[in-house]
Amino acid sequence: MRRPKPGPMPSWPRIGDLADYHSIIGAEVTQRSVTVETDPFLLGGHTWCVQIAEKSGCVSVDSLTPAQSPTRGGRDVNLNPHESRVLVVLATTDEDFCCYAFREIMSRVRLTRPVVRRACRSLARKGLAECHHGLFTEDGEMAGSGYCATDEGRKHDARP
Repeated sequence: MRRPKPGPMPSWPRIGDLADYHSIIGAEVTQRSVTVETDPFLLGGHTWCVQIAEKSGCVSVDSLTPAQSPTRGGRDVNLNPHESRVLVVLATTDEDFCCYAFREIMSRVRLTRPVVRRACRSLARKGLAECHHGLFTEDGEMAGSGYCATDEGRKHDARP
């Protein structure tokens, strides 16, 4: 018996996305707002799967739906511990406008570059941070790119 060919890689979910997990596909939500920890990968050559927080092993992409928890408009935003630590760094500055490069964030939160990168991108998707390119230092030298907290990010209480 032949197995069906897999469809194309799904565009959702991606690392850092929040999803609601359904232990029975199409049934009620089993776990709300779980963080996706890997991009989709093929399991057994025919099922798209991801790993999610608080679950060992992987789950089918079909068992996930986008999280229904609110993420904007002053309502609660679900953050994982890495996002919380990064947001504290981005939101605590004395200046009106200050962006941080990954290297600076890494040194302050003591996380690896891939973890900081994922956290920054996830915060940007949630509207709590912004990425800026072509930045300059106070001395007028090129500084590259960096992330900073949005007004909503600064208002969010991310401290554990």
